[in-house]
Amino acid sequence: MPKQARIDTLGALHHIMIRGIEGKKIFRGNNDRDDVVTRLGKILPETSTPCYAWALMSNHAHLLSTAKENDGKIEKNRREHQGRNDGAPSRSLGSS
Repeated sequence: MPKQARIDTLGALHHIMIRGIEGKKIFRGNNDRDDVVTRLGKILPETSTPCYAWALMSNHAHLLSTAKENDGKIEKNRREHQGRNDGAPSRSLGSS
C-alpha cells in the first residue's frame, strides 16, 4: 500500500523520518551529520519552519517540526534534502 501524502495542516506536529535505502548508512561520520545540521540551519529559517528536535543515526534521521501555514514548506524541505541523490551521504539523506 503506498504511503499517504503528509498532512501539512496549520500547527500540526510532524515526525519526519528519513531512512537509507535497504537500511544502508546515510552518514559516514560526524562531518556528514554536521553538514545536515548546517543545511537545516539554513533551510529552516528560510522557510520559517520550526524544528523542535532531531536525531541523526547512521542509517536514519528523525525531525520534529510543525507547519505554521498550509503552504507545503515541510514537503519543500523534504525534497530539498532528498532531491540531492548523487550517492554521497553528506549531500543526500536517502529514500524515505
